[in-house]
Parts: sequence; C-alpha cells; structure tokens
Amino acid sequence: MDNDLVAVIIVSNDMQYREKLTGFLFGEEFIDVVGEADCGEEAFELIRQTPADLVILIPSSSDLDSPRQIQLQSKVKILILSPFAAMNFEDYFWEIRADGFCLADLSREELVSAIWGTIYNETYQCPH
Repeated sequence: MDNDLVAVIIVSNDMQYREKLTGFLFGEEFIDVVGEADCGEEAFELIRQTPADLVILIPSSSDLDSPRQIQLQSKVKILILSPFAAMNFEDYFWEIRADGFCLADLSREELVSAIWGTIYNETYQCPH
C-alpha cells in the first residue's frame, strides 16, 4: 500500500456487479480500482501485471478455488463478497484464510468499511 492509497482489483463474472462496485468506489479519496477481471484465471494474470493491495472477489460456483490460487501467487489481501448466504460457504472462505468476508448484497458504505477493515485488520467480517 503506497501512501495510504489502496489499489483494488475487482473479480466477478457479473459485469454489471463489477460496474456497480466500481461506481461505489469512484471518487473515494484513498481507494483506486486498478483493474477488473471476469474470473480467477483473468485475475491471476492481472495481479501479475498490476500491483494491488486488495482483491475483491465475488466467486461463482465454478471459481471457488480462486482465493487459494491468488494467495499462492501473491501477498495481496482478499475480500470475499459471497452471493451464497449458506453458512458452509462462509466456513469455506475462512478455511482458505480469506482476509475478509461479506455477503455480496452490501451498500457503498459497507463496501468501503469492508475494504478498510480487510486492509487494516488481521481478518474482517461484515456484520450480518
């Protein structure tokens, strides 16, 4: 993290949701969206090319191994926004040591809080 500016990459196979999150973060003074990816494979390549502090990952059911793969390739923190409310998915994301976890249906304020909480805390979980 350079000069308290958090460089963020957003990963989701839902382009409209990626655009929503990017819009939420547009104008945030210390948060910069430096890239977007459609899937974990695209994210791996982007992380290699673009320095980032945080990956916001909205995994699809076919992309559940992406957090583990990202962690193996970089030291970037991972904030999971899960579309799955089931407790077993939340347990899974903690098992693979995600740095933060929230349900995907969150407000702009909750997203910004989750980013800072994930960056500055050992682990972060949105209240829900």
